[in-house]
Amino acid sequence: MGDSPTELNLGRKSVARPRQRETPAPEQRPDEIPKSDENSLRFLRVLGVEDFKKIEFSDRLTTFSRDGKEIGNFFVSVSTSSNGLGQGLLVKATSVGNIDGLLCGTKITAIISPNMLETVEHRQNDFLFLKDDCLKRDTEIVKQGNGFLITRCTARAQETRKTSRFVEQRHAIGLISEGADLILQRLLALKGISGDVSLIALDTNTNIGSAKYERLTGEMKDGVIGISRTVFPWQDMPVTWHSQFTKRGQLIQRHQIGAAFTMKLSPIEIRKSMNGAASCTDRENKGQSLTSGCSNGKTRYAEDSEIYLKQHPELRTITTDFLQLLFVQKPANVPLFAANYFSSLASESDSSESTAVGTT
Repeated sequence: MGDSPTELNLGRKSVARPRQRETPAPEQRPDEIPKSDENSLRFLRVLGVEDFKKIEFSDRLTTFSRDGKEIGNFFVSVSTSSNGLGQGLLVKATSVGNIDGLLCGTKITAIISPNMLETVEHRQNDFLFLKDDCLKRDTEIVKQGNGFLITRCTARAQETRKTSRFVEQRHAIGLISEGADLILQRLLALKGISGDVSLIALDTNTNIGSAKYERLTGEMKDGVIGISRTVFPWQDMPVTWHSQFTKRGQLIQRHQIGAAFTMKLSPIEIRKSMNGAASCTDRENKGQSLTSGCSNGKTRYAEDSEIYLKQHPELRTITTDFLQLLFVQKPANVPLFAANYFSSLASESDSSESTAVGTT
């Protein structure tokens, strides 16, 4: 953003844009591609309009190190979106953190079809800023005809490597992208996952591996549903994530097994999510008079603000992206940097709206 065509601005250091070379992705033989479980596919097929009405949301978690230090944040939102293929679900997720003094993060933008959570478009950008370098990895999944075009571009130092492959539809039934996974886990929490759910997913090398979902048991607080997701790559060790949700589907914790950090809500926010809002609603439904804690001006202001945020989930994405870029570039004149950033954002918005009007 804002870089010249011949340079990439990596933190405070500019380097020549690396030369790009395209290499074929490692080929999986048809008999090496796993298949989704039929019962799990049936679960996807029976998802209906009412199910998807419940999952328009926005969640924000704070990332903590093992010693409890705040080191980053995670934000995800889901809203409805219209595209050339009809109505879909727009997923936006951003994770930014400072791990061992290194700035790293992931940004996901995806359009997911309500039809079996099939991916229409998925773009994922991963970055890691090193002392004198930056590692970037961009992954794109696009539905094309009878399959999916999957492209991966990795850049570091003076070299960019690009790989691409086409996966036929018959080998991708039940394929859950990272964007679709954020929707699926919430649906499993809302509907109450009982048995195992076995589908397929891309591994880190864009090959197809198995993805298994199961309900966590053990030390769970009342009203909390735990879900384990394990991806079994084609030629690598499995990777497991544990997530916790309230019964209303709000994400309150997310952790990759073996990682040195955990994403979670603060204890105060967890109590508010599980108790506060529900108690006020219950009393209102029963026709009882609300206490001052639920009826004062501050509460109405907070409720109005929350409604507005749900109507405009892009607000949190915009502010997160701005702060991420601010901390990376560390400009001396912050007001000028902010003015340029938001004026550029406004120009992009005006341009997209003009294009939309011109195509109708």
